[in-house]
Amino acid sequence: MTPKDKFISYVRTCIARDGVEDFLKALEENGFYEAWASTSYHCNYAGGLVEHTVNVIEYAMKILREFNSKV
Repeated sequence: MTPKDKFISYVRTCIARDGVEDFLKALEENGFYEAWASTSYHCNYAGGLVEHTVNVIEYAMKILREFNSKV
């Protein structure tokens, strides 16, 4: 599964609000999935921003599981 696919799956699964599909459409139209996360540091390549975002989501989910966090 690509980082884009993972991100879309997480958004659709974890966000229970109206407008999720509009949000995803806006991200697509504005180049989120092709953007670099940084110009000179980690994930500094096309698609790096969505990859970095997925990494942050997955780390946050790990914290939630490991510490039984409600945040």
